Amino acid sequence: AHAHAKWSIMQLIRQADPRNVMLVHGEAAKMEFLKQKIMQEFGINSFMPANGETVTVATPPFIPVDMSRLLFKRTLEQCYMFQPPRECAPPPTPAPSQEYWS
Repeated sequence: AHAHAKWSIMQLIRQADPRNVMLVHGEAAKMEFLKQKIMQEFGINSFMPANGETVTVATPPFIPVDMSRLLFKRTLEQCYMFQPPRECAPPPTPAPSQEYWS
């Protein structure tokens, strides 16, 4: 039933391009093999937490987002003009020559 599982997981990783992978179901030896294969092929960290184990994955503090000026403007207006500030993230700090919108 799981003969194609390794190929499917590798295909999913190829398409999703994750930064980390959690392997949470399967035999330990097979998961260890898959973990090594993921590292060899993609250079991606994989974790095999035990049942009930908590895993902390470090993430970068800055995540670039590409959005239109109009969407950015509407988001700022919604967060800072019409709702209490606690519901929105702090405003980004622009580079000295950047404008948020024209």
